[in-house]
Amino acid sequence: MTRRKDHTDKVGNVAIALQRIAWQELRSLAIKIGATVLLMGALFAFLEAKFGFPNLIGIVSSIREQWVLGELQHDIAVTSARWLLGWSIGAPLGIAIGLLTGLSRALRYVFEASLTMLRSVPFIALVPVSIVIFGFDEIGKTSIIAWAVFFVCWLATHQSALSVPPEDIWRAKSLGLGPMARLRIVISTHISSSLFIALRTSLLIALIVVAVAELTGSTERPVFGDAPFWTEGLGYRIFEANDRARYDILLSSIAMFSILGVVGERAFVTLWHMLNHTLRWETRRRSRNAFAGNTDQFSETEIAQTEQLDDGAGIRFSDLAIGYADRLIVSNLSLDVKPGEIICVLGQSGIGKTSLLKAAAGIPAEGLWTRGEIKIGTQSHASPEQVSLVLQDAPVFRTLTVSQNLALANQGKSTDEIVARVQFALKRFRLEPVAHNLGSQLSGGQRQRLALATAYLNSHAFLFCDEPNASLDAFQRRLIQDLFIDTIKFGSRRTTLWITHDVDEALRLADRILVLSGSRHGILELPSHTDHDTAGWEFSDEYFQMRRSIFEMIELD
Repeated sequence: MTRRKDHTDKVGNVAIALQRIAWQELRSLAIKIGATVLLMGALFAFLEAKFGFPNLIGIVSSIREQWVLGELQHDIAVTSARWLLGWSIGAPLGIAIGLLTGLSRALRYVFEASLTMLRSVPFIALVPVSIVIFGFDEIGKTSIIAWAVFFVCWLATHQSALSVPPEDIWRAKSLGLGPMARLRIVISTHISSSLFIALRTSLLIALIVVAVAELTGSTERPVFGDAPFWTEGLGYRIFEANDRARYDILLSSIAMFSILGVVGERAFVTLWHMLNHTLRWETRRRSRNAFAGNTDQFSETEIAQTEQLDDGAGIRFSDLAIGYADRLIVSNLSLDVKPGEIICVLGQSGIGKTSLLKAAAGIPAEGLWTRGEIKIGTQSHASPEQVSLVLQDAPVFRTLTVSQNLALANQGKSTDEIVARVQFALKRFRLEPVAHNLGSQLSGGQRQRLALATAYLNSHAFLFCDEPNASLDAFQRRLIQDLFIDTIKFGSRRTTLWITHDVDEALRLADRILVLSGSRHGILELPSHTDHDTAGWEFSDEYFQMRRSIFEMIELD
């Protein structure tokens, strides 16, 4: 009964939130329509004084006359139908083709130049072609509208899809997400803002095209009410009023176009915001329902034991050189990393630390090349199925809750085990208070803890971390280090490459430290610790001596 009441309360809360959005948008619409009317009134007054056009009273009388005859309602309905039909055809096609050309290098190579050339053709230049092919049929008008909308949506989607970080796609593959799941969880998140702008812009462009398409000609009803629906329209009414010198009808039709654009745009924005709010609420509701099970049958020890590393996963760099285009960054690097060993990589900015990680992981990067030998286990570079990735900006899935993010790291396990492991990680990584918050609602420290927890649950042999603490304050940085020491260093013992600028962090976490310095590289072996508490080591003479040596090695470059 209590759970049912809670659910009812939450449904009521989301209904109130949606109602609030609707009222806010209605107020915004009223203000915009008021501003439009005032602006149009000032414009009409100017046209009256300068060019002798009808005054505002005459225009209002014209609107009333058309309304009584039923012409205005019909024109608005026909123009709106053409507008939305052309937009609803062009927008999905543009988005779909934009995703294909943005995400597929082969399709981009084949089609991008051709689409760019076609995009340069003004839609108004196609009007004569449309008339020759389709006559004054609706297919011609709809095609011109869809054409203009298509290229707006294609370009925005294509460019935003190109900007999806390859690390995010790589990480999604690492978690076992298929193409459709990557599209839904990763790609859609990155392109959503560009998509909103493209759809909103193309909606108004479509209205302009409707006006042009209707000006080219339309079927006029010989007797009002006897012709089919697809006749006339606001654009045709402007053309026809100009021929008859009925400038009051001409200006009133222009005013209707303006108001129609304002109403349509605000309706789209309202629906977009309400849909996003509903999806966020539904995601959190599903998260609460899915991860509310009892996990008493699993102990912490049993869950932790499933994370033990299979001994056979080492890393070898042999005479490795890394560069971009004609620029050499790293050379003469040779290093053997034993299975389960933690290597921290230090060096000045731009020395090649992140490039080394990308080369080892096989993450695509424009212009990146390698020479020499890379062995990740038995392969020449890592595959997403081998490596868990934690990056500086913590690319968690922002449209999923914390619990749902963690669940993705448990592919192939039973529902009960997934729930148990998620709840274990929530407690271990201090994420219980935000278990059902979306990734977009987390602080920087919470996102990093979630990224590390996901990597911990994802039972891959290798863990690659690229400055995961760089943007955190000292307290959050220390917390992440403590969690790493507890769960990885003295827990599952993943073979780890940890890129950092922080010498103290490297001395605290690493088994060995690799200092990159152009073609001269240093490797420091740290004393082994059996205690999770590193405070004694951090204040020892040996610690400060090693710290001084590292700074001297970095400054040599």
